[in-house]
Amino acid sequence: MYSVFGSGTCRILCALDLGNNTHKIKPIHTFYGRDFRGINFMGKQKNSRNHIQFLKYIKNEIELPEDIKNDFFSIYHKEYDINTRPENPDLNLQNLRDNFDNCDFYIFEIASIKIQMRGDFYVSDENTTNFTQTVLTKEELLKDLEEIICLVGKEKNIIFLNHLRLNQFDGGPSIQNRETVYSSIFEICQKYENVYQYDPTDMVKSKAHYKKYFNDPWHYSGEGMMLNIENICNLMNKIMNKVSIEQQFINIINDDNETLYDSADENDDYHRTNLYK
Repeated sequence: MYSVFGSGTCRILCALDLGNNTHKIKPIHTFYGRDFRGINFMGKQKNSRNHIQFLKYIKNEIELPEDIKNDFFSIYHKEYDINTRPENPDLNLQNLRDNFDNCDFYIFEIASIKIQMRGDFYVSDENTTNFTQTVLTKEELLKDLEEIICLVGKEKNIIFLNHLRLNQFDGGPSIQNRETVYSSIFEICQKYENVYQYDPTDMVKSKAHYKKYFNDPWHYSGEGMMLNIENICNLMNKIMNKVSIEQQFINIINDDNETLYDSADENDDYHRTNLYK
């Protein structure tokens, strides 16, 4: 049984919760359903700066003001129904601190290079609109990935997930920010023996696959979630069994497809009109 720490969106945290029941893994941070609960759940995180702040908080390297915790960790936010949250979030945090250093795998989903800040701290755009937003460059993202590796430990098994790349099938748009994330993760993996990439793009090679495995632009279907955790567990098994893993850069930008740079890829109407028709 593998002990796993995960930080990311519902796509990875719900998958780890599912894997707790269907595969031989023991996650220490998960999320399930629409409740802000799970195994030691603290919050959903989208970008590298959020992961870094989360890691530093777990490792007691920083303190977070109460208003930042409210707008950074899903479980604290005052607008969410108290009945959907853990009764004692401080216990969740302590459990993470007690178990963090002993995991077999550390998984981080880089779902965005857009970061949101208030003052000197990072917040979640799902929890508040009170922030300033910037977009990371590739150089900044690479530096962040290096920092995550150092915070976890270079000797640890680390898996970075990029977002789904839709331009691998005819009619799927090329989303430039996601290509930046994919290429940055691939590049950093070449530098470290114990750092790996998981690309969910392998699940979706056609519009039919997209409609089968995704309910909307953000959420897997039940079948998609099962396939996702199966693929992740297969990768972990290969790593633990020292099976050679050849990571090959796959450039699938299709010049004939539409290129998106900002938020159109997050627009449900865009997906319904262009990818579900």
